[in-house]
Amino acid sequence: MVQINVRLDRTKIDHRNPGDVHYMVSIAAPEVANAERKPIDVVLIIDVSTSMDESATSRDDSRTKLALACDAAARFVQNLTAHDRVGLVTYSDTVTTLAPVAELTAERRGMLNDAIARLHTVGGTNLVVGALRGIGCMAECPANGDRVRRVILFTDGLPTVGVTSHAQVVDMIGRGNMGNTPITTIGFGAAVVANGQGGGGYDPELLTAIARMSGGNFYHAEGEDDILGAFALELGSLRSVAA
Repeated sequence: MVQINVRLDRTKIDHRNPGDVHYMVSIAAPEVANAERKPIDVVLIIDVSTSMDESATSRDDSRTKLALACDAAARFVQNLTAHDRVGLVTYSDTVTTLAPVAELTAERRGMLNDAIARLHTVGGTNLVVGALRGIGCMAECPANGDRVRRVILFTDGLPTVGVTSHAQVVDMIGRGNMGNTPITTIGFGAAVVANGQGGGGYDPELLTAIARMSGGNFYHAEGEDDILGAFALELGSLRSVAA
């Protein structure tokens, strides 16, 4: 049973001059014995278009957006276990599957870290093919029991190659996600105004729509702390599922 305790800041109150009374409420939940989290299946989809080579902030000494994204992705993988399964996809004009979804053995962990460290920028942003490839990688790896499954889509800009219409992007990703895998979206850098109007940056309404229709989360990140925090929050939500 959950226990609730209330403590007042005084033992007696003068009814003629009560004044302010402060109290503290504490809630204690019972210990969960031998709780083990569910194993995780995750596909990381990283935008490697040329805009990712830009500085993450206005500071002259700032690292590029790609460098910070790689750092965050590597830390994400580092905090998973051998029971988890990970896939890695990158996209720009075209899409590349660097690693299908598979168990995170020590050898595979090293391979993923090397692949992330070698990422470089090229071309435009074909967001639809990136998202669909990541969804496809997840579909090719059966759940095999009770697992937590998530696709994480990272971008810093608007779709500029292939399908670019907000409505069509959402529709195609929704129809492609037949496995109903939650898609978490992370927008990095500046956010443009409604439906891509108003200069460079990503469309928060588009990324929110993708996340919402699939049951995932949306994060906005502008700098190093934000991007690390976004990946950490998502990892925390995945690792917290025990039943």
